[in-house]
Amino acid sequence: MSRPDTKYVAVGDADVAYQVLGEGPSDLLFFNGLGSHVEMAWENPDIADFLEQLASLRRLILLDRRGTGASDGVPRNAIPTWEEWTEDIESVLNAVGSEQTSILATVDAGPIAVLYAAAPLPHQPKIKVIQAKSIRIKRFSKTIFFFAPDDRGKIKLN
Repeated sequence: MSRPDTKYVAVGDADVAYQVLGEGPSDLLFFNGLGSHVEMAWENPDIADFLEQLASLRRLILLDRRGTGASDGVPRNAIPTWEEWTEDIESVLNAVGSEQTSILATVDAGPIAVLYAAAPLPHQPKIKVIQAKSIRIKRFSKTIFFFAPDDRGKIKLN
């Protein structure tokens, strides 16, 4: 699978970067926390394998919210609120025509994804949120397993 092109959608006065790859019956939005960069993620072979495996299951949508990665920066005195960052999700999902989306959100993106899924928005696709506060990637041969810690230890996501 080749690296997808980065596209942009206008949200307010900023452009939000996103990528789309793969095909499937529904979409999976991988919403990474602060430090996300949709273009630089492909430079790490383990992360690239992770993204390719996700894209083998569904159409995968990646985004950098305002102020992160390939998206426009924001001034220190104007960091978006969680509600404003939900607009980034909605704009990207509308731009790609998503009708049914699951969201895998990591780190600080988790609460934003939950807020988006709970918001009564007019054009919101069917949403399911899979939240992982952190993800540890372990590589065994050609299979990559994704773990998210919880109160009981580790949960295998794949």
